[in-house]
Amino acid sequence: MMDIGYTRANEVSDATLIHAAHMIAHQLLDSPFDETELDPGIAALPQKTVLRVQEMLAENLDRHVSVDEMAEHVGISRHHFSRKFKAATGETPHQYAIRGKLDHAAKLLTEEEESSVISISQMLGYSNPAQFAKMFRRHFGQSPKNWRKRNSR
Repeated sequence: MMDIGYTRANEVSDATLIHAAHMIAHQLLDSPFDETELDPGIAALPQKTVLRVQEMLAENLDRHVSVDEMAEHVGISRHHFSRKFKAATGETPHQYAIRGKLDHAAKLLTEEEESSVISISQMLGYSNPAQFAKMFRRHFGQSPKNWRKRNSR
């Protein structure tokens, strides 16, 4: 490709350099960005620290727990917590918390048949049942009502 941009004096033309920079920028911007790929040496959180976060999330299923709160709970900065947590679990703290809530919701839907989907969504801190149903469908591939029908005892 660089041969195309050479002038007769064997110098690369400005247009070719600009074009090459443009192509590189597009390559970088079009690639998914994952900080852990840049530094595979990121030390993961110790398992006991991940367990502390799990316990915190389990104790607060009725509300949204922010990443800042999780990081503060284990005593490290949000930035380092997020990177180390993802290295330990393969998920961002936010993804992990949502998955945990949705997994708990699935359990409640099958075990507490007398509870409505709306009441279960409220128990888990979702003020909007439609948002809960959307997240549940995205995670499990079906609505909470269909999940309950297929998985009830």
